[in-house]
Amino acid sequence: MKKFIGIAVIIVVIAGIYMMVNQSKTELTDALGKQRDAQRTNDIKSIQTRLEIYYADSNNSYPPGSEIVLGESSARALTLDGFGDSVSGADKVYIEAIPANPKPNGVDYVYNAYTQEGGQVCLTAPCGYYTIDFEIEDDTPNTGIEVGPHQATPSGIR
Repeated sequence: MKKFIGIAVIIVVIAGIYMMVNQSKTELTDALGKQRDAQRTNDIKSIQTRLEIYYADSNNSYPPGSEIVLGESSARALTLDGFGDSVSGADKVYIEAIPANPKPNGVDYVYNAYTQEGGQVCLTAPCGYYTIDFEIEDDTPNTGIEVGPHQATPSGIR
């Protein structure tokens, strides 16, 4: 009988430890997701600010382009010449190192320029509008940005 009680106590202790570890893992995963989302929001807002400066310097035009994955090889930097792989030889630099989506989860930041809001894709200046597609993975209170896909535009984030 004492052997049975000893085994039962061990099983209860192991189950308790398992539940605590599992709870800690869930809390850590949630915290990391919120941290990545905060980084995404900061990245997008920073890129938007730099795009507005570019717009003012480029005769009211955003950089032309379609389906540009920001932070990847062809869009690692933003200069007066638009998106490129480096700032080498650039007269003016707006973003020296464009951030990419923090992994894991989420989707790439994808930039598209348009002739105007609701207009056609813009591959040569002047481009009067842009979108940056991105995704939030976790509900973060007090941000006003819910889980799921979002777009940054000249008028804000939606």
